[in-house]
Amino acid sequence: MNENNKVFKPDFEKEIATSRSTKGFLQISRQFSDLVNSKEFQSTVKQVRNLHSVVVGSEVPDEKEFFYIHSTHFTNNEGELEPYDEPIRDAAEFICVDFGLNIDDYILTIIYYIRTNKIAFPKWVGHWSPCKVQDEYEKHTEPEYDPNFDKEDDSRYPISIRISPEASKREIINFVEKSFSTRIKPLQEIYKKNYTTPKTRTRPAGKRNLYITENYNSMAKDELLKNVKEKYPREKRIITNIDLGQINYSERNKRRKR
Repeated sequence: MNENNKVFKPDFEKEIATSRSTKGFLQISRQFSDLVNSKEFQSTVKQVRNLHSVVVGSEVPDEKEFFYIHSTHFTNNEGELEPYDEPIRDAAEFICVDFGLNIDDYILTIIYYIRTNKIAFPKWVGHWSPCKVQDEYEKHTEPEYDPNFDKEDDSRYPISIRISPEASKREIINFVEKSFSTRIKPLQEIYKKNYTTPKTRTRPAGKRNLYITENYNSMAKDELLKNVKEKYPREKRIITNIDLGQINYSERNKRRKR
């Protein structure tokens, strides 16, 4: 708190710009771009577009409005909340699971790509930076403080460095350099075991998909779906009968191209 008893309010736009200029964010962005340009990913997106008759760029609002709309819900005729663009959202969720992407971090970006053939990230995805500055005093005194945000931050940033208002840049850098091997790195090793971060992989859920393909035509769909859920409980997404067809179609196409 400053001498005028006014709490410092960071500039959100500048915070996002700073976060997105870090090496961590740029590296993850490049990884995602490489994945999007892979033949396997492009083939999957093409299937989704064909299945749902998507015309790329048709009736798509500007980027800012798009992410706002798709992060909210609307009330249907029965008075129930539903997400916008639900069929494409379901397909995007399937893509996230199949390519090892964190659903919360990537689903809107995938929907946007399916609709526009462009890569863009919602502003809040700036948290991909490996470090974050947090005003520990201010966050507990502001009226809008939500402890649920702390839980999310604690999982992403489990290690804190508390800085005195009198510490200089040189002193902060020196402290990190001196403490890294003795204190910071050992803590990182402890938390790495349970740490989840938006990483990408090019290897899909191969064993599950192979099982579906081998049994798709010989087993009733409800029975196949039940078996898949029992055999592969670690798959976070609960797939449906429609997904079984998509997986079977995708896997058979891959084999024909080999």
